[in-house]
Amino acid sequence: MATSFQAHVHHSFEVPSSDLLLNPRGVPSLTGTGRHSIGSQHGPRKSSGEGNSTLANLVQSLGRRGSSELNSAKIIGADYEAILDWIRAERMRKLPPEGSSYDKVLVWARLFVERLHTFDSAIQYFEGDSRMAAELAYIHCASLLELGDENSSALLDVFGFFYRCSTGLENLLHRTELFIVSQSIKDQLILALADLVTLVVGVATHCHRSLGSLASGSVSIDIYSPFTASIKSFRARCEHVSEMMWRHQLLGAGFHEDKVTQVKTVKNWLEPEDPVLSNITEFTAHFAQEREESTCLWMAPYLTRFLKSEQKTLSISGKPGSGKTILATVINDYLQHPTGGVMYKSIFVPINARIPANTTPRATAKSILSQLFSARIGNVQLYEILSDAYDHCRKSTTEEQYDNAIWHALGLALQANLKGSQELVLVVDGADEASCGQTALVNRLRDATLNASNLKLIILGTQKQETSTTHTAVQLTPELIFDDVAAVVRKIFQSCSAFCELSEEQQEVTVIQIAETSGGSFLWAKLAAKRIKDEHAPHGQDFVKAVDALAKAGPSITDLVVHRLDSKVSEEAKRMMVWLATAIRPLTLRELSTLLSVRVDKQTIVDVGVDPLMLLRPLASLVFCQNNMVSLRHGQIRTAIIDTVNKGKLFSTLGDRHVDLVRRLLLYVKLNVTDEDEISETPVSLQRTSKLLERFPLLDFALRYWVAHMKTALGTETDQQIHTVGKELGPFIPTKPVAPRLEMTLWQAKPTPVLLSWHNLQTSLYRQTLTVDHPATQQAIICQVLFYREIRDIMPTEASHIFYHAAIICQKALSSQHVITRRMIQDFLESTTNEVTNSRTEIMIRRTEMLQLLVECYKVQYGQNSSIVISTLTQLVEHLKYIKEERKAQQIATSLQTSLTETATSQSTTSHQSDGSLLVHLHGRKPSVQEGTTFALDDIETDEPISQTMNSQSSLYREIESHMRSIKEETASWSERTSMESNFQEIISSTSAASSSSIAAAQKLVEMYLSRHQWRDATKALKAILLRVWPSFFTPSAQDVELPSENVGHCIDLAERLRNCYRFRGRSAKSEDVSLRLYYSMRRGRPIEDGLRERFTRDLLHLYERKSQTDKLIRIHQDILDDLTKQSKEDHPAVLQELRTLAGLTRPRSAAVGYHRLIVRILNKDSKTCHPDAFESLLIVATELLGQGQYFETREYWETLFNTLRHPNINPKLQDQEFVKSVYELYTQCLRMTRAGLHVIHDVTVQYRSICQTRFGATASITIQSTNKLLEICLESKRYEAEAVQLCEQLLNTQSSEVDIDKEGLQAILDAHYEEQYTSIASASAESVSSEQLQRVITIRQDRLSTLRSTYGWAHEASLSEMKELVPLYTKRGEVQTAVSLLQEATLQIVSKETSATKLATSAQTIASSFISIGQVQQAKELSEELYREIVIKETGATDSVLPRGGRQSLVFLAHLQYTLREQREVSLTVSDIHSALCAEYVYFERYRSEARSKSSTLDTIVAIAARLYGLLRARSQVSTAARLVEDLANFLVTSQKEKVQMSFGEARVFIGTLLDYFSVYTTKNFLQSVAIAGYRGVTQYLATRDYQAACNLAVAAFKYIQAHNGFSSSLSVVKLLFNLGLTISGQNLEPRPDSTTRKQMLSASSTIMSPTLAYCKQANIDLTQLDHVTLNKLIKLLDAQRGYANLAWLLTGLWDNRDKHPPSQEEATYTLALGRMLVITRYLMGEYMAAIRLAEDIVYNCVRVHGPQHPSSDEMTVLLSRMYASVAQGYQDRKEHRELAYRYYKKAAALHENALRAFVDPTSLASPAIDSGTSSPSSETGPPSPGERSEESGKYVRQHLHLLKLAVERLGNWPKDYKEYESLNSALFQAFGDDLKGIEGVDKWNLKEFGSGRAEASDDLISHKSHPAFGLGERFAIAV
Repeated sequence: MATSFQAHVHHSFEVPSSDLLLNPRGVPSLTGTGRHSIGSQHGPRKSSGEGNSTLANLVQSLGRRGSSELNSAKIIGADYEAILDWIRAERMRKLPPEGSSYDKVLVWARLFVERLHTFDSAIQYFEGDSRMAAELAYIHCASLLELGDENSSALLDVFGFFYRCSTGLENLLHRTELFIVSQSIKDQLILALADLVTLVVGVATHCHRSLGSLASGSVSIDIYSPFTASIKSFRARCEHVSEMMWRHQLLGAGFHEDKVTQVKTVKNWLEPEDPVLSNITEFTAHFAQEREESTCLWMAPYLTRFLKSEQKTLSISGKPGSGKTILATVINDYLQHPTGGVMYKSIFVPINARIPANTTPRATAKSILSQLFSARIGNVQLYEILSDAYDHCRKSTTEEQYDNAIWHALGLALQANLKGSQELVLVVDGADEASCGQTALVNRLRDATLNASNLKLIILGTQKQETSTTHTAVQLTPELIFDDVAAVVRKIFQSCSAFCELSEEQQEVTVIQIAETSGGSFLWAKLAAKRIKDEHAPHGQDFVKAVDALAKAGPSITDLVVHRLDSKVSEEAKRMMVWLATAIRPLTLRELSTLLSVRVDKQTIVDVGVDPLMLLRPLASLVFCQNNMVSLRHGQIRTAIIDTVNKGKLFSTLGDRHVDLVRRLLLYVKLNVTDEDEISETPVSLQRTSKLLERFPLLDFALRYWVAHMKTALGTETDQQIHTVGKELGPFIPTKPVAPRLEMTLWQAKPTPVLLSWHNLQTSLYRQTLTVDHPATQQAIICQVLFYREIRDIMPTEASHIFYHAAIICQKALSSQHVITRRMIQDFLESTTNEVTNSRTEIMIRRTEMLQLLVECYKVQYGQNSSIVISTLTQLVEHLKYIKEERKAQQIATSLQTSLTETATSQSTTSHQSDGSLLVHLHGRKPSVQEGTTFALDDIETDEPISQTMNSQSSLYREIESHMRSIKEETASWSERTSMESNFQEIISSTSAASSSSIAAAQKLVEMYLSRHQWRDATKALKAILLRVWPSFFTPSAQDVELPSENVGHCIDLAERLRNCYRFRGRSAKSEDVSLRLYYSMRRGRPIEDGLRERFTRDLLHLYERKSQTDKLIRIHQDILDDLTKQSKEDHPAVLQELRTLAGLTRPRSAAVGYHRLIVRILNKDSKTCHPDAFESLLIVATELLGQGQYFETREYWETLFNTLRHPNINPKLQDQEFVKSVYELYTQCLRMTRAGLHVIHDVTVQYRSICQTRFGATASITIQSTNKLLEICLESKRYEAEAVQLCEQLLNTQSSEVDIDKEGLQAILDAHYEEQYTSIASASAESVSSEQLQRVITIRQDRLSTLRSTYGWAHEASLSEMKELVPLYTKRGEVQTAVSLLQEATLQIVSKETSATKLATSAQTIASSFISIGQVQQAKELSEELYREIVIKETGATDSVLPRGGRQSLVFLAHLQYTLREQREVSLTVSDIHSALCAEYVYFERYRSEARSKSSTLDTIVAIAARLYGLLRARSQVSTAARLVEDLANFLVTSQKEKVQMSFGEARVFIGTLLDYFSVYTTKNFLQSVAIAGYRGVTQYLATRDYQAACNLAVAAFKYIQAHNGFSSSLSVVKLLFNLGLTISGQNLEPRPDSTTRKQMLSASSTIMSPTLAYCKQANIDLTQLDHVTLNKLIKLLDAQRGYANLAWLLTGLWDNRDKHPPSQEEATYTLALGRMLVITRYLMGEYMAAIRLAEDIVYNCVRVHGPQHPSSDEMTVLLSRMYASVAQGYQDRKEHRELAYRYYKKAAALHENALRAFVDPTSLASPAIDSGTSSPSSETGPPSPGERSEESGKYVRQHLHLLKLAVERLGNWPKDYKEYESLNSALFQAFGDDLKGIEGVDKWNLKEFGSGRAEASDDLISHKSHPAFGLGERFAIAV
């Protein structure tokens, strides 16, 4: 099988070859949307057996293997109805053109599925699981269909292959009543279904697996080679069922067994002689897939009418090249569908001059009979006819006799019909190319079919046939096929760039010009179009000139062929073309390549290493390759090449082309067939022949056909002609005797007359060239004798002559006693038995001579006195007497008598000895593998063929034999070695497992294996021994292993050796398992201190350590710990050591803490201090628990550690200051986290200070630090105030060089203490304090404040504190302004002089709190605002006081000031927030001022700064400042961008405000993209608030700015945003609707944006089809409102091209139909008339196919298409040169309405194959209604079509067809729709003469808005969501 995914990528000029090219595709899954799973789709059904049947098991196996390759993880059910629904939905989704590859894929897929369903239904009565198997095939068919239309070429090949391959089922289905006659038939039918399902699943899985994860590109696969076995098995299965059915019928009819077995013989006799030609009919039928789209459509009405009529013959005539072959294959395809509810059986017979071997009448008759015999299974009468014909033909010695017998049998066979059989349709193509001529062939066909009932005959040829009541004819006129020719030319031109440059009108005119010039010849049109295309015209006008020139020149086909051969074609390619024209059949690629390697001049074979396909590529228009067979494309091409060769134009020295070819063939045979065989009577065996033919590719063709080509070269077979040719061929004749024997093997299937001629010619040529003494000649003569033996009863005289000369030659060459000589003599004598006379005739003289030779032969072979010699002598004596030669007879009789006497004497003397036994040596026949060896379906795990028996010739049988031989050889090589092993094993097995002899034998056996490094054998032996001596060692769980009761050491040694064997074999897991079992056995059986146990434990631990298997180490150590704990106390050193080991192994895991805690508990017991050995564990536990936050648990451990500090000798770490310090700190941390009282921490700290003083000294740094720490704790409570004072004084008096003591701080503490005593007085109320006291306090404070300011500065903490205390005192005295002035002065001084952030912060807080304390908050806020303006904005305030323009450090002061003054609603603000905002504002104001002053600044740079500033201002409610910022920036935009963007200040202000608002929140990486986002959001907000003017201004301003700055190319996101902006501003969905003026303004703004945006989308190839349907509908409506048809067409085209992204469904079909209709209308409005028309044609075709012609969708699109036809024709009408084109469109319009009306009259008239029958969705038609059924709307549609038909023919001015057809149609219409047509004129009243030239009585058949409001593209045609 050959096919290709991606149409013919591998060979551009060929029909599919040997590979599949797959393209990956992601499509919606049919298999993933099914309704049921396989296992549950159906209820219980009758099964073929109990439990799961073999078929069910196969389905489950295939399902499991196939599911992983499908798109979904689980195969979901796709039953018969589901897949047909999917195909219909897919058709409406893709709308493939009629005749396109994908259209045919869907057709063939449906046909195959229907055939499979029919077969399933036929066998499900006895095999309930057949439905499951069929549905598995449906699923995988669906998975193939999901590969999509991009793989249509490959899918077409695959489903075509499935359909052709399953033809055997179709033939069986004609005799379903025989399915149940025997169980064998049932079984074979079930297995046939299994084979077919296996094949389908295998092919589908292979395709999907070949794709894999490929994302792009293609992959080539072969779908025949991997499944050859499955294909052969399936076909053989069908053939076997057929034979069993025949057998049942014949035996039932009383036939003898011999006759029954002759069925296969008859079938083989009818097959082609050459196996290469056996599939020619099938391959030719496949040509229907090569027709161009939308061609041969005219044929359907003629064919349907013929089939439904009573006529028996249809003749289709046309000149050569008019497309009859393709038409015949299309007719054959049509016949695969029911027509008018009737299913026909087609027999297709292609006759083609390209294949001379199939052009004879004999080949035609045999082809018909072969197909008929296959289709009429069990027809006993047919078998009798063919059996008699076979016998008669075997006896026919002349061509005429043979042919007459065949044709006579054909006539009888066509009459032998079974009751209820389908009507036959015989399609014979190429009658004109038959070797006998068309007239003779047609006469024979008519005679053969004359008396046949239930038969129709379709003949295609060149001669026009006369019509009659039983015979109708169709003439393929140029007018009839004009559109098809134009379609072919158009297809060729479409790939030419110059042609695509032309306008639609120019393109159409150019195509029409070539089509008209072709005169109705597809061949001429193709060759001419390809010639023009290959000239590569640079421009459109050059292309037009080339077409004009060729049309004017009008070259013949021969001229075109010669031109192609002369254009850059190699000599090798030309030679191949001559061979293809000469050869009697097509040649394979290997044959062509081999022919090129034959060097006649040098008589050698030299491999040239060239690819014939590459050489023939320039000649792609003349040849094609199919299944590696290369042939010429047409018989006329063959004729042209032959004429050219005969005229000497290609090769002047070639001579006779047949002789040249014969030379090459014979030389090839001579040089390759070189075996030195002896002369023999037997043909070469088939096996040897097959090997030779496979080894030498050309050998088969050479041996089969060299004689035929030589006969053609001879012309007449006279001796002189043979002598002449013999001289030329002499040097090339094969000289080995095996060559004639090979020919005899390959010629066996040839007819008797042919063999008679060929053998005579062969022997004559051998005699002429090699002489009769040459062994090859003698072998040829013997082969001739072997043939004459078969016909000696028919031709006794000729046979006797041949036998006599052969006997003479063999006597001389082989001796008289040779067995061949004897056979020749016997043949002569037997053949002349009936010619014996008593006169001395030549025959009698020769008989005498032969009898004498026979006597001599017998004497040598049997002895002189043997009985056979005596019998022969007696016969010779009688013969001589009979011819009156008495003397010679007497002499022989006398010698004979003497011999008899001697023989009797001899016998008497030896009688006793000879009376013994007769020794006979008998050799028993070895049982054949074929007998009793069956294969059950359950055993099939892979895609291997399922067969019941094993053929001894099969590859599997040979493989088994080879395997058995290899086993025997291997057995012989080690038999000696195994004898010793067997002895040891016998000892082991025969004695007790525990005996010494058994142990010794085991040791020796293992030692032997180990010494040879036979680790595997040693392993097996050790395991076997251990199973006997230590069975518990192999318990499932290693922990259950127990030590054996005896021979423990021996067992352990064996186990160790087993472990080592595993280690040497690299089986580490096994080795570890053995070690583990040894360990557990020791643990269970030995104490812990046992040395052996310790060793195994240590080995296992070392193993785990090497492998770093910590978990396993821990488990073993835990076992050890458990054992130690049970045996010893917990404080035993070994226990503690294991605990430490486990703790080390488990760190840092939490388990380690547990082990350490155990150590601490065991050693410390209840002690408050730590045991020296537990110190490290205690430290680890305390640290780990503290780190985990377990403060309560760790407190105990830290307390122990702290207590241990008093004992420095316990651990060296206790002498380290840092360690001691860390213990204290962590312990106090733990105390605080556990909420210990301050007194506890105080006590611990006192102890800590004491320890430090004692251990490290009073002046040590740690001691001083501990004192400071104690001071801090004392300061936390008044309770320790005295102690704190004491500590401060001690520290002030302490001198240390190691630590800096903060004496100022200490002094401050003391001062604070003393100050507190004074404060109590100052804090009294004003009434309780006298003015003098208050004044005194103020004076003291003022003096102190002055002193502090002069000493430390204004911002010092002491100064601030003092000022804070002073301000309330002023207030108490009523001097508020003085207090305010004091604070303002402090602010001035601090801001202007202080730089410390800390001091600034403290100052601000102090001042603010002071303001608050005296109730002057407003004064403080005014001060804050003034500071902000002068520090941040750099403005001078309006107040009289002049504050300094402080730097950025002043912001700290301002931040803290504002923080302290914040209101209650701002309580969540932190000082950091305020300070950050102030810093940001400060920085952004600085940058903004800098950018504003810079001449190089741009909007994006300044907006980036201003927006952040704007956001900060808005966030902090600085509204007025933000507004001033917007105005300032708007002025900048207007002035700086005026050259690029024209914008008013108002527009700029809206635009800038939007940008600042957006960029204050968002950052950007692409400014223009962000502008688009901001504009879109702003417009949306304005529309929401109904501020339409602002929205329009913003949208236009944003778009202008982006467009001015090349925003389209900056980012795809920008384009998307502008697209959304354009849609949004159009206001389509606004509620309530704005007024009309506003809507107009918004639509204008939208147009301003959308037009450039869509233009850029086109330019950048941006796909808008991925948008959701809501958005698409909005865009379509918008473009419709704007009259943007160019953009609308582009959008709809994109949607159309991407419609396969949606899953096929009924809703999707509606979507596709609506979309297609919109695209048709839009294209028409665009002026793209041809594109609109072709799409409309596709929609009409698929609507009719899916819904039927009466469906509203079909009718609506038909009317639309006809109106486009008429409107386009009107455009051509006014131009004289195009008027003929206009008339063609009027005819098309008329034909549309005529066909529609015929469908209404008789819906079945278009049922084949126009309508996909079967189940459908509820909203679609289920098939064509019957003629009696009518829908309610039918009358309206009929009136409309009749009216439009009238207008079309009026514009045409005459009737397109014979008026009788319209009259008949009119009568049928008024009869069926009389009530609906009341008032309507019939065709008899139409006056066409009044109109014509494009005029009609009305114009409603033309496109107009009035007649077609649908062209508004409004909401009615928006895509449904």
